[in-house]
Amino acid sequence: DNLVIVTSSNYEYRDLLYNWECHARRHGLKWVVVSMDQLIHEELGPERSILAEGINITDHAGKFRSKSFNKITCGKFRAVLDILESGHEVLFSDPDNVLLMDPLRDGGFGGVGGMIASNQFDLLYSVNGRTNVIKSKAKSMLDNGLEVNHKEHKLMINTGFYYAYPSPGMKAWISDTIDWCNRPGNKLDDQSIFWEKILTNFIRKGKSEGQSSFNETQHCSREAWFESKETKMIRKRSARTLNYCHMDPLKYRVGYGTVNKTEQDVVAYHANYVSGARAKRQKLERDVSPSAWILSKDGGC
Repeated sequence: DNLVIVTSSNYEYRDLLYNWECHARRHGLKWVVVSMDQLIHEELGPERSILAEGINITDHAGKFRSKSFNKITCGKFRAVLDILESGHEVLFSDPDNVLLMDPLRDGGFGGVGGMIASNQFDLLYSVNGRTNVIKSKAKSMLDNGLEVNHKEHKLMINTGFYYAYPSPGMKAWISDTIDWCNRPGNKLDDQSIFWEKILTNFIRKGKSEGQSSFNETQHCSREAWFESKETKMIRKRSARTLNYCHMDPLKYRVGYGTVNKTEQDVVAYHANYVSGARAKRQKLERDVSPSAWILSKDGGC
């Protein structure tokens, strides 16, 4: 299997990490942790952890777009790029994005497993936005390949859960994002740079920022997906075309709204829009039924 599942944490967020691991272990998944400081790296050990280069932020870094927040989020991209450079595909998840079901078993268009298996997509992304907006747009997003547009729909990519294929253009896109992160005086977070700056200003316009190599885009191509599904053949990829799509926004929830026990098809819930490990835990306990917090007081599952 060429896919590597990746999550990340620092020491303060370790309980969120262990709770995420409880869910992943239930699904029989294997993963690697990108550690954001020496303490969590030593606690996990080298068989489970990769120490992020040049970060070492142990305490709370939850203030959106603070210097330490941006350093951590951009550092996660650096670790993902290293794995892509080794030729592996990556499914990345933040530790507060709990996997209520196995995403690799979620087939169909908009399902992570089905979309990865089609071998057609450079990027699969979760959608950031308010539940009422997502619900009103979800059908057209899936049926018509509607692209997330922040100005029109108040939606955008969330880099807390995404899949990336090791195509030259995908690696260049992430590399350009890291370069932008490292600009003197930069105050933008990783997903704003990744989506609003590199994609909007360069890739979609056929321009080049740094080494980006995509010169056209194809969003949520059902034709490519159906062709691969029906013929069971792998369509030859175009290195110059970015083929990307969102995950089903009703199955992969980000932040707003609740998940009640009658909603049996929700695959993941991301405790977004709150800051700090305690608030995120409370959100997982309060807004998901049954509770998405399954870590016991003694650290077991």
